[in-house]
Amino acid sequence: MKKYYALTENGDGSVDLYVFGDITSWEWFKSDVSSYTLAMELQGVEASIIRVHINSYGGEVAEGLAIYNTLRKHSAKVTTSCEGFACSAASLVFMAGDERVIDNASLLMIHNPWTYAAGNAEDFRKQAEDLDKIGEAAANAYRDAGLSLSEEELKAMLDAETWITPDEALEWGFATSISKQAASDKAAASARKLVLASMLETRKRAVADDGNPGGDTGGNDSGDGDTADGGAADNSDDENSGADGSGEPGEDDGNGNPQDEAERLERQKQKAISKTIAYIGALAGATKTGGI
Repeated sequence: MKKYYALTENGDGSVDLYVFGDITSWEWFKSDVSSYTLAMELQGVEASIIRVHINSYGGEVAEGLAIYNTLRKHSAKVTTSCEGFACSAASLVFMAGDERVIDNASLLMIHNPWTYAAGNAEDFRKQAEDLDKIGEAAANAYRDAGLSLSEEELKAMLDAETWITPDEALEWGFATSISKQAASDKAAASARKLVLASMLETRKRAVADDGNPGGDTGGNDSGDGDTADGGAADNSDDENSGADGSGEPGEDDGNGNPQDEAERLERQKQKAISKTIAYIGALAGATKTGGI
């Protein structure tokens, strides 16, 4: 069984590198990876092919850039594969690939670096200027891939903290191909694929509605069903609340049409998915340790 972070030599001149955790300078957990660990391991490896498998919320911008540059400078052919999330600093690692493959049920996320600060007004002004320069260095990793986006479009996406679907990643040049896995008939006890598929579908609908890759896609869900920025509110906090919002089971759907059990269960499922997506988004924001 592979560790969350592992480098495996296959004996045929190829190496598989697994980055399934946070990208950080302090490796507190076995899932964490630092640029130092990765560089030291690659130094002792003679390989013609390096395959980098990624599922990470990201981490420190300096570490992400160092891993990106280490992979770019290596003499081997590098293939990066997004196998879940490649968010924030992990998206920089993804961009290091000569070939960049994104699984069909996966997402990229890009944004500007951020940090914490303390001090007087001059300290904060300097911190803002420093962040702009750090952001430019990170953006170069996307630019060097030859994106089909203009500078203005890329900046808008970074400003907006943008989730990128596989189709969008391929269209805009973040990815060079999409890997579509065959459907499995095995039973599963995980909601991950369902949540990812729902996020992808939501993102596709949002882009289809406004056609703006970096634009606002609607109200932010505060986690309890209510929107935080003026989007349409969901007042059905109780899964048993009726059409009138009184908490009693509703007799109809608000339009005079009887509700059957299948419709009620479908609404409950969609609400559960929405809350799970909100939780994942909050978790992604909480793990952008150290700037990106």
